[in-house]
Amino acid sequence: MDEYQKMIVKKKIKEIKKYTGEGTQLISLYLPPNVDRSSVTKQLTDEISQSSNIKSQHTRKNVQAALKRITTYLRQIDFKLPKNGLVLFSGDVSENPSKTDVILLDIEPPKELKTKLYWCDSSFHTAPLEEQMTHDEVYGVIAVDKREATIALITGKTYRIIKRSTSAVPGKTRAGGQCLKDCLVQLSDGTITDIEDCKSNSFVNSVYFNKKYVNDSSKINKVWEVNKTKTCKIITKNPRMEIEASEDHVFFVNDGYKIIEKKAKDLIKKDSLIVPEIINIKSKKQMLNVNKIKEKDIKLPKILDSKLSKFVGYFMGVGCIEEDSIFFFEKHNILQDYKKEYDNYFNITSNYKLKENKNNQLNFTSRSLTRLIKDNFIEIKEHFNSRIPKKITRSENDVVASFLKGFFDAKANINKNRKNITISIKNKKMAQEMQLLLLRFSIISSFIERGNKTSRNSNFIISISEKKSLEIFKEKINFSSLEKSKTLDKLIKDKSNTNYDRQMIFSGKHIRKIIEENNCNLKLFPKVSAYFNNKSKISKKRFEESILKKIKNKKVYSELLEIYKNPIVPVQIKEIQKTSKKTKMIDISVVNKNFLANGLVVHNSAARFARLREKAAESFFRRVGERVNAAFVGEEKLKGIIVGGPGHTKHDFIDISGLDHRIKDKILGTVDVGYTDESGIKEILDKGSDILKDLSIVKEKELVNQFFGEVAKNNLATYGFLEVLEAIKLGKVASVLISETIDWTVLKFKCFSCDKIIPKVVKDKDNVLQVEKEMENSCETCGKKTELLEEADFIDFIVDFAKPFGSKIEVVSTETQEGMQFYRAFGGIGAFLRYK
Repeated sequence: MDEYQKMIVKKKIKEIKKYTGEGTQLISLYLPPNVDRSSVTKQLTDEISQSSNIKSQHTRKNVQAALKRITTYLRQIDFKLPKNGLVLFSGDVSENPSKTDVILLDIEPPKELKTKLYWCDSSFHTAPLEEQMTHDEVYGVIAVDKREATIALITGKTYRIIKRSTSAVPGKTRAGGQCLKDCLVQLSDGTITDIEDCKSNSFVNSVYFNKKYVNDSSKINKVWEVNKTKTCKIITKNPRMEIEASEDHVFFVNDGYKIIEKKAKDLIKKDSLIVPEIINIKSKKQMLNVNKIKEKDIKLPKILDSKLSKFVGYFMGVGCIEEDSIFFFEKHNILQDYKKEYDNYFNITSNYKLKENKNNQLNFTSRSLTRLIKDNFIEIKEHFNSRIPKKITRSENDVVASFLKGFFDAKANINKNRKNITISIKNKKMAQEMQLLLLRFSIISSFIERGNKTSRNSNFIISISEKKSLEIFKEKINFSSLEKSKTLDKLIKDKSNTNYDRQMIFSGKHIRKIIEENNCNLKLFPKVSAYFNNKSKISKKRFEESILKKIKNKKVYSELLEIYKNPIVPVQIKEIQKTSKKTKMIDISVVNKNFLANGLVVHNSAARFARLREKAAESFFRRVGERVNAAFVGEEKLKGIIVGGPGHTKHDFIDISGLDHRIKDKILGTVDVGYTDESGIKEILDKGSDILKDLSIVKEKELVNQFFGEVAKNNLATYGFLEVLEAIKLGKVASVLISETIDWTVLKFKCFSCDKIIPKVVKDKDNVLQVEKEMENSCETCGKKTELLEEADFIDFIVDFAKPFGSKIEVVSTETQEGMQFYRAFGGIGAFLRYK
């Protein structure tokens, strides 16, 4: 019996169970295919005879009427029973005691009946039929790692979570195993330092995963040096970043549902690492050392303010310094603006020289001013070795913004064709510092290294191309030059909203699940179906416009808003370069187990816990094994088990857990998955489809996902009752998908004037009479009177309608997430097309 026939039996059973009779007058008769005709006839005759003894005239009359209807029916079919036998239900089901409504319902059971059964009661006896509807085969699924395990049982198209367990196994900690090379670490006070210069008891900027991914300070416990022979250089895209680590170094990877951990050697292209969308700093005002500087004809500030910060930024871009003079060289007229601004600020008269075909020159002659710069900004050296001064990076954001404004005034290029802002310098560390400094304002930029054809030295470029980052740059930093500021305005206006740099951290399927669980209609979000099916990623801007703003449910809106505000973004790996040579690297241990290195959130740990972790994991595996044995041993219908987990963990579980030999013998295979909760069970069903290819739930998921894919591509699929009906008429439909939840009625009317058949779908059975009345004089062609020919179940109607065209019927349950989405989003009816 196929799925359609099973569904019809289910619907009939559901309908039959609604009937109740007065007294014991509802008869259920189960007849096996090989039952003796004479014995059945004799039993029915005897029952009619004995019913004459029933005291209640009403009950006696109804029982006899039901028995006669059964006898008449069997004579009409000449006792030719279907191959699985026959079940008959007969009796008075009228709800009005003054009226009689004796019905007869026949059902061919899905499996062969083994025994004959006669039952007379106040309700029909459906238990033997319902037992036949249960599936003969069940499968066990185990999702397990060292921290968590979930055990589930799959029956037909449904799965049931039997047990979920968590362990006390501590997180990974490997001091000395993982380490980094030549990278910049963001300290919580704003300092950007080389990892080798980190000090114990200082505080780094760290992401707190249990506090909505906010970045805050965490103390460094220890710093040490390690020699490594195998390293991985990881380069990301959108934005472009790079970092070099030992192969054992652990990174945080976003898999769309949660943040997992992976060693550098296990990373692959298209893995997504995580970056803070904004860096929060515990900044404060920076005092200047001016006590020993004699102020001769010049006014010197005592606190590093925005004006001086901008001067320092511009100086680092185009300036040079001698013992008693500071020079700025620039081709643009902006030097005149700087002259006016800083003559007034320092109470000094600078010298501006206009040179034809050469850089113009602005000269501030003052030994006091040169002392101010040299004494307070000691990191400023020759261009190749300069670093952004600590007094700048430790300052409040308005001071930092002014520094960036000065530097971009000096070095920035606005590319109208590529629609980006770039700065190009020959100082790698300073370029990477700029990238981190821009993140203070949530400006996402890319770090690019380019070789120089005329020199051995590379150029290092910081590029800002994302529209939101350009808008933030305009608002928080901007240019002093009115011309450049207007050019930036036009660039932002012309820039598209396409965004690859600032994307949502969670997958579309995760968001779709939240929406579906709260009964929101997915049709509200027509532009993001590919995202909901994990076919594409989505920017935060598009998420806000196409999803968040369309949510009316306050609970869902609040939950999605919190996800939207998560201050971390994924960044995809573009390239991994592996090398084998002895390399000095640095390892640090941080209380919160992570820190920012070159802008990426990276992991750290300590080795002394490794042995404790392994022992705790073994104990946990044995505990889970006991629960698996208790759940599956003795399950007669169990046909197989599939085990899922990350890496080698699943194999360790099978070896260590002490599974009963009867369970081990039924393990069909293993699947590599990243989750071990209920999402892990679903992931096993997705990835283990080859192992469980004959399982109904897997077949259904594949079928419905194929339909979603065709709809998303606007290809060989359609949905909706009228659309599917029209496609069937044209012979386009290869197969029809119908949700078993549909409980509609089809009324078929005929116009005797133009001989046209008009089907009308009634989704609420209470409206049948109303539709009949509306259709009395409403032929769609001539407007003449119509007459009701037939009232049919919607699914029966579609099956009969599609049969002459060779269209296959596929029944979709609502037990799977995909099946429920098909019902909610597409109305429960769709079709695969042979052609467009």
